[in-house]
Amino acid sequence: MDSERPASSPGRSEPSRRRARLRGQVDEEHDALFDGGQIRSWQGAVRRTDSYGFVLVLLVLVTWVFVPIATTQRWAIVPTLATYYLAIVIALHTSHVERRRRQVAIAFGGVTMGVALVSEIVDTDWLRSLAAATMGLLLLLTSVVVLRRVLSHRRVTGRTLAGAVSTYLFFGLGFASVFHALHLADPSAFTTANGTLDYPAMQYYSFVTLATLGYGDVVPVSEWARSFASLETIAGQIYLVTIVARLVSLFGQSVRTDNP
Repeated sequence: MDSERPASSPGRSEPSRRRARLRGQVDEEHDALFDGGQIRSWQGAVRRTDSYGFVLVLLVLVTWVFVPIATTQRWAIVPTLATYYLAIVIALHTSHVERRRRQVAIAFGGVTMGVALVSEIVDTDWLRSLAAATMGLLLLLTSVVVLRRVLSHRRVTGRTLAGAVSTYLFFGLGFASVFHALHLADPSAFTTANGTLDYPAMQYYSFVTLATLGYGDVVPVSEWARSFASLETIAGQIYLVTIVARLVSLFGQSVRTDNP
């Protein structure tokens, strides 16, 4: 009787094994950018699942290198938004977002880039505000997508950490765009004693708010500005407390698994 049971088990066990292999894909693949100390090509990095290393590098370069240098020029906001758009597309692709949803996001981002381009041609602040607001929405939604993917990892890997940091940056950049849109729509929404409130200033203010540093050199004045600032502060603290705790927990499980 017992010898006859395995005859029917392969049909039931094979789908289970296939699902297990799919669930373990994130843990079994090597890091998309670094594998055995060697850097892979960027094309391969983009194609692989959860390859957030390339996204992270792109965000860091544009945020702390390109933006401070280039956005003093009138047209510089267009390539800045274009770089963010590229990071969004790569993040959605490597997160394996459903194709139809990804196409909607890409089309929405394309329209945003068109609005940004037209706003610079006609030199209209309300169109700039619209482009900044829609790009901020895309960045914030992308942060949620990446975060959900990161939390699905059963083990903490290099890609898990890159995804967590990318989530944090997407979130801060999303609010920076929202603040910039508020300032363009209402120049009295923020006040500062140091220079002009251009996009680099709003980006700086966003990350200072996200980290709850509160230097006080940029101050929200309007009700909308204060509401979004407080929302970013609360969300940033919740992220650090809950997500970091989750990663630490997963890391502890990985250590115990690797060293029984």
